[in-house]
Amino acid sequence: MVQPDPPFKWEHGDDEDDTFAPGVDGFRYTSYLSRGSELVVVQEIDGFAREHAILVLTATRVGVDPAGGAQEEYQCESATGDRRWFAPDQIDDWLVSNGKMRDLR
Repeated sequence: MVQPDPPFKWEHGDDEDDTFAPGVDGFRYTSYLSRGSELVVVQEIDGFAREHAILVLTATRVGVDPAGGAQEEYQCESATGDRRWFAPDQIDDWLVSNGKMRDLR
C-alpha cells in the first residue's frame, strides 16, 4: 500500500514576503530595479496598461519622509508613451520584473 505524502508544513524560512522586506537602507526596489528595467503587468492597471503588457522603468525618485522613513517611486512608460509613477505597494500588486533591460540612451 502506498503511503500518502505527509501534509506540507510551512516553515518561517519559506515565507516569500521576507524577500520583499526593506533592505538595510529601508528601500525595497532600488537594489534590483533601475532605469531601463522591463516590468510585466500582472493585473490590468485602470486606463494605463492591460494585463501582460510590458512597461519600461524610465525614472526613479527616492527620499526620506518627515518621520525618517524611506520613500521610493518608479516611473514606468507604456508602449503608447504614457507614463505613471508607482510606489512599492503598487508594484507588488500590479507588476513583476522579467529580468530584461532596455537601452534608454
